[in-house]
Amino acid sequence: MAWLGIAVAVLLLGLRLLADQVYLLAIPLGLGVASILYVLASSRWRSGSPIPTVPTRAIDVLPSVVLLALAVLVFRTRTPTPRTGIDYLLAAVVGGAILAQVLLVGDDRFAPAPVLVQVGLAALVIRFSVLFGTAGFVGVDAWTHVPVYVQNIAASGSLSAIADSKYVMAPIYHLVGAVGTTLFGDPRVAVFLAIGALIPLSMVFVYATAAVFVSARWAVLAATVYAFADQFIRWGIHVIPTSLALVFFLAVLYLLTLTLLGDREPWVLTLLVGFSLAVVFTHQVTTAILLVLLAVGVGVATLARMTETDAPSPVPVAGVFVLTLGVTVLSWLNTPFGDESIFLYNRLELLAVAANDIGFLQLAADHAAPPTMELPVSGSPSPVGRLADVVGFTVLFGIAAVGGLTALDWDRPAGPTYLLLVTAGLLFVAVFGLQFIGFRILIPGRWTVFLYALLAILGAIGVATLYDRAPRGVIIAAVVLLAAVYPATMVVAEKSSLDSPAFEDTFTKYAYSESEIAALETIGTIHPPSVEDDIRTDHPYVAIYKSPGGYDARTLAVNESGPVEPTPVLYRSYQSEGRVVFDAGADEPRASVAGSYPADFVCQSDWDRVYVNDEVTMCTPVGDDVEAPA
Repeated sequence: MAWLGIAVAVLLLGLRLLADQVYLLAIPLGLGVASILYVLASSRWRSGSPIPTVPTRAIDVLPSVVLLALAVLVFRTRTPTPRTGIDYLLAAVVGGAILAQVLLVGDDRFAPAPVLVQVGLAALVIRFSVLFGTAGFVGVDAWTHVPVYVQNIAASGSLSAIADSKYVMAPIYHLVGAVGTTLFGDPRVAVFLAIGALIPLSMVFVYATAAVFVSARWAVLAATVYAFADQFIRWGIHVIPTSLALVFFLAVLYLLTLTLLGDREPWVLTLLVGFSLAVVFTHQVTTAILLVLLAVGVGVATLARMTETDAPSPVPVAGVFVLTLGVTVLSWLNTPFGDESIFLYNRLELLAVAANDIGFLQLAADHAAPPTMELPVSGSPSPVGRLADVVGFTVLFGIAAVGGLTALDWDRPAGPTYLLLVTAGLLFVAVFGLQFIGFRILIPGRWTVFLYALLAILGAIGVATLYDRAPRGVIIAAVVLLAAVYPATMVVAEKSSLDSPAFEDTFTKYAYSESEIAALETIGTIHPPSVEDDIRTDHPYVAIYKSPGGYDARTLAVNESGPVEPTPVLYRSYQSEGRVVFDAGADEPRASVAGSYPADFVCQSDWDRVYVNDEVTMCTPVGDDVEAPA
């Protein structure tokens, strides 16, 4: 299989010549290197040989380094300020120090519990330093879920606030937030404490699942690798229903693994059913991913029963799948979506349309203006930023590929093993493979964090294999990659730095300053949506004016001269300093153009300035009846 992996890697590298997609480099590179390492490791066996270690005095210092760095992170969040290079450096140091303890401490001194506690503490502090160090919320959807849905449910004491939303049949996140609001008095604090704390700690389920396959040392490695993964950090700082559903999904993964091992204790099956239904009533996309996991569980359990005389019966797993599928169908049939549409029918229609539009290498296009239009946009993505964004993924995928090759060849129960392998393969195709043919209706970006959990577990198997079999030089290289490169690149990747991109010229910031948020309140007074709801600004700033602002807010459309529509426009300093998105042209469909724009291009010199604060200016065409505040 390793030789086949090398051949596939070479073929995938050939596709890089046909499309400028960074993952067409990262995936074959990770797969190729992993396959070569596995071939080298298969040629020898080092079981029982001591792992590379560092002096005892150095190991004793590492926990103190972790605690000191985390204390500095906490201190730096005493006031809401954007993260800087120092914060990312501290997070990288924490990750490296923890991974060094996992990889370089001898068997006689390694204690999994203290290290796992450090992982949980680090995961909490890194995420909370973002949540409480940022004004408002990180991301787009949180501005609807918390200040609109959660707050209105808490105020009304009923689900009437989301009666027209698809979340009326998936309200667990909002109910937890509403209950927390009654306790803490603030929906933002309630969601951060009641839900935000659960997300980083759910890495415990990754540890528990990995412990089924490997020793405690490598299970801790799986938890650490996952805790510092960019996608896992993403859903810990952008706290929405996806985040809570992820917690439930990881619990299902662990419980399903136990069930396939033959653990039929009543508490296991009860919790398996409970967490599966919790996913259904929390988030629809995660429900689809859960159904994939459960379907694979039924398949591998049935196959194991047919090939292994002592394999457990597949009936309990099949029962959970059928129950979950039935509840999902009933829920989706009663879920409103848009104007008098049903969620299930809408999804099936979109799937049919998307299936007709597929084609080879129909990748998502980069933001670009029409070739006949020259916009005064500056700033192009940094090659360093684009590279740093995928290095961590390449390392994770590489060690997972070694683990996958190992799992295909080991003598372990088939059910749990093939649950990992098949589910990881299907999610990988959903995240990466379907995008290459233009099939993106499944929202692959939401699937990635679930794939990463499986990759982290397979990665732990892979690193354990390398430590047992590979030459010492390979092991040292693996230590360097994991302890130094992996956390340093993951914490600065796009998805883990939504609040304050480490590479400002490459990625867009999805958080706002106090002045940008204050502008919404004042503009709501001088230009209320009840009188005139049209307003234009950049993406993503437009999100807070749609909800909770209540405006018919849209991304500003521009041509060579400036805005193409005579509607009020919001300029903010970040449009000239960072990377925002405007639409190009007056005709639909419009291309999206990312970059930085001059202030006088967004707010024309002959337009009226009706509101100005430190960072935001509202301008209107001459003659508009909006009055400036006294």
